[in-house]
Amino acid sequence: MASATLAAAMSSAQADLDSLAEDLAEIELDLPSFGELLQIKTKGEGKVTFDFARWHPEQKRFERERTGRDLVVKPRQIGFSTLENARDYQYARTHEGAQVVVVVHSGEAKSEFFSAIRLMDQSLRAWGLSPEPRENTKTGLRWDDNDSSIKVIEAGKDEITAADRGRSGTIQRLHITEAAFYRAPEETMAALFGSLGENECVIESTANGVGNWFHSRVEEARKGLFDNYALHFFSWLEHPGYIAEPGSYPAPPAERDRHWETKIRAAGASDAQIAWWRKTVQKLGLERALREYPVSLEAAFLVSGESWLDTEHLDWLRMQTRQPIDEIDLVRGLREFGALRLFEKPERGRTYLVIVDPSEGTGGNEAAMTVMDHRSGRVVATWENNRVKPGELAHPAAQAGRLYNNALLVVERNVWRRASNSDGGGGVETLNVLEREERYPRLYRDEKGVLGWSTNELTRPLIFGDLAKAIEERAASTPCAKTVEEAASLMTGKNGRPEARGKRNRKGQRFRGDDGLFVCWGIGLQVRSRTPMPGTARAVTTGQLESTGFRT
Repeated sequence: MASATLAAAMSSAQADLDSLAEDLAEIELDLPSFGELLQIKTKGEGKVTFDFARWHPEQKRFERERTGRDLVVKPRQIGFSTLENARDYQYARTHEGAQVVVVVHSGEAKSEFFSAIRLMDQSLRAWGLSPEPRENTKTGLRWDDNDSSIKVIEAGKDEITAADRGRSGTIQRLHITEAAFYRAPEETMAALFGSLGENECVIESTANGVGNWFHSRVEEARKGLFDNYALHFFSWLEHPGYIAEPGSYPAPPAERDRHWETKIRAAGASDAQIAWWRKTVQKLGLERALREYPVSLEAAFLVSGESWLDTEHLDWLRMQTRQPIDEIDLVRGLREFGALRLFEKPERGRTYLVIVDPSEGTGGNEAAMTVMDHRSGRVVATWENNRVKPGELAHPAAQAGRLYNNALLVVERNVWRRASNSDGGGGVETLNVLEREERYPRLYRDEKGVLGWSTNELTRPLIFGDLAKAIEERAASTPCAKTVEEAASLMTGKNGRPEARGKRNRKGQRFRGDDGLFVCWGIGLQVRSRTPMPGTARAVTTGQLESTGFRT
């Protein structure tokens, strides 16, 4: 009888242990619950438990919305890195044979991040829920019980993976933090993503201008082109700590400061949040405040004051953009040229211009088209593609022109600088194909009767100068966000001219950026003022480019 009682007691105890193990496993797999077992270090309170009641609204929202492949644009100091550090450590402790890698932008950040991870490990060991790590270095931990590890590395400096660790160097979770501040990210990222495969990854950073690796990935993610990463944006307005005594800071005197304050109020800011914003702008300046504490994704990537157009005019342009109402694929036979974005559909009886800027079509600068309503000057459609050569560009151009009521086609006829003569290449080749193969009925001639538009020392200042003046006077805008991006990329060159700013190479040198859509827009304004429509439009039908045209 006693043995039966003992057996029953032992069975009950085992059941209790099994139930406890199940409860612990459930807790460990749930990050909010797991966080209650961990300690973090805060500036105001020192060491505290990372319990769910302390989580900021942004942290809670991301925990609900995370997909396992996430790209995050965030303001400073909202506890995001702490949240992802907890996820890094949780992943390493709850997966067999896992390698977790955290990538930071500086040696100081590497020390800070690993100190945070080590504190989490010490607190979990205090609960008796984690063994002593077999390896405990200045930047990494490894455990025997699950053969998993976590390591913090500095982008561009540290070894990325150890081939004899984990699963042959495969990374099961990758945490890339403050990616906008990496000095040479391309090589580091190529190696990391090669080791990651389709495993879990989060990339999170404060914005740091345009043209860098992080900004490029954000733009790709916005278009759904960055693998399967979900894009997340967090406004500083979501953070409850960003408030100050209402009325404690005066209204800003500068027009641009007032402009942005109006936008922030429109986004729902309270008087206490406006007071905090004024304090922050006084401390950091508007450009840095918008970058480090953005109220919108567009604000996070504003171009600095070196831009050719003043930032208040770029802000205004951005506010005029909208999504296209339709997209039409431009195709000839089996050749696909991409989609023409329609912001207004063609109306019967209206006259249009299609302005065409050719490119070499080798993947560098883009070929571009802008369609304008001749009477109003409104931009009604846009297109660009950096893989369309001058000759084949004639086909999508003709298709766009015919769609818009046989619009007047205005082709920039300039040849490439390395061309030895003016008889081939560039827009001249595009015009040749338009005449001979497409037999397009309406091609623009300049005042001398020569086909196409020439951008030269006399016309270039007009293209850019007149368009800039129209923008500044609020007389010209475009619905195309890509055109506004190009406007924002224009910087003042050494000779005072606007130059399109591209990405930097590994030596820190800038490539030339795209400006085709912006140039087309500017040419369109010039042609509108020079060409009465409806009226006479001369076009070539046979022979060479000097052939006579006909009246439409």
